Amino acid sequence: MSTEGLSKIGLEQLSAFSGIYEFCVNSGNCSITEAKILCLGEVHNESAKLMVGKFVNLYANGGDIVLVERVARGEAPPVEEIRDYQFTDRVKIFGWDDMVLVNKIWRFRADRNEILKKISKLHYQDDKDQISQLRKESSSLNQQEEDIIIKQRNPSLIHSFQDAREQFPDKRIFLSAGRRHFSKYEDPHIIDELRKDKYISLITSGPMNHM
Repeated sequence: MSTEGLSKIGLEQLSAFSGIYEFCVNSGNCSITEAKILCLGEVHNESAKLMVGKFVNLYANGGDIVLVERVARGEAPPVEEIRDYQFTDRVKIFGWDDMVLVNKIWRFRADRNEILKKISKLHYQDDKDQISQLRKESSSLNQQEEDIIIKQRNPSLIHSFQDAREQFPDKRIFLSAGRRHFSKYEDPHIIDELRKDKYISLITSGPMNHM
């Protein structure tokens, strides 16, 4: 994207979000104010989520739609799930996620933590064969988790904003998710779908926490 294109997208409008976590343009085909779909990729901590909330509160109009992760597709989120964002009450908030897959991820992580505990104990016994086997099991769980995090969950994200676009054609849609969800390298299909409308994808800087 050219420098001229970036200026039109509205980088100057992001100056309000100074601090450790700042937004930068990831991709897009229009400006922030023109976009019908606004992707907000964050790094899964309280400060980054607050940045997402500030952005939505600044740019959303009454009745605009916000879709958040770790909440079942189409369902209203519980208060504790969105507290860190501090969204304005003038937007409508729904989930986009596949909770069957999310729960699988939590199980993989719990199983992997148990394996790491076993490895830690075996170090004192110098059982190299058992440690090697457990490390293979941990690596397998990690690979299964990685496959789910983006590739298997993104179809639910895509279907969710497609549904919102159909149900609320005159409203803007704000998509909140971990920034990897909007990467063309992780999932080119989501970018192809976003390009069917006026969209902009912004991501926060800073170290990424899992999922």
